[in-house]
Amino acid sequence: MIMGLKGAASDYACVWCKIHKIQRWDMTKDLDFYNSGELKRTSQEIRYFHGSKKFCCIHPPLFNIELDHVVLDELYLMMRITDRLTENIITEVMERDSKADFLKKRGEDKGIYFKRLISVINDLGITFLVWEKTNADGKGSCLYDWTSIMGSDKKKLCHLLPSQLESRDIL
Repeated sequence: MIMGLKGAASDYACVWCKIHKIQRWDMTKDLDFYNSGELKRTSQEIRYFHGSKKFCCIHPPLFNIELDHVVLDELYLMMRITDRLTENIITEVMERDSKADFLKKRGEDKGIYFKRLISVINDLGITFLVWEKTNADGKGSCLYDWTSIMGSDKKKLCHLLPSQLESRDIL
């Protein structure tokens, strides 16, 4: 926001380059690909585009600092990465349950891998819940949300959960 850009969920959120959010996951390109040529972002360019909102430039930068002098916030980045990893684990476990539950008979216990995951996280001393979001009509949306894990609990989860996933047959 200080650099005049829209938020992290916008189409062109990177402070240093103009990569579209759909292409952010492409790891086939060398790092220099994004930091040179037409994809490299400059503070002068942000000032130029802010009226047109091109590349998500909504305001001129608050400070006249070149972008190669802006330091990456590693804490924020680490939190976003661990949030994505948590989301991926939940999705993976739900998919595994879906496949396993398809072959089960009526009355058999379903969602066992998901229950194990929640149990393991709680056994680590971390309060963790997952729930289905509801639509405006109060019915299930098939979209899920979960307890946000913060600080020392996040560190504990990153350190202790991987070994538990294998030993407790969750993934």
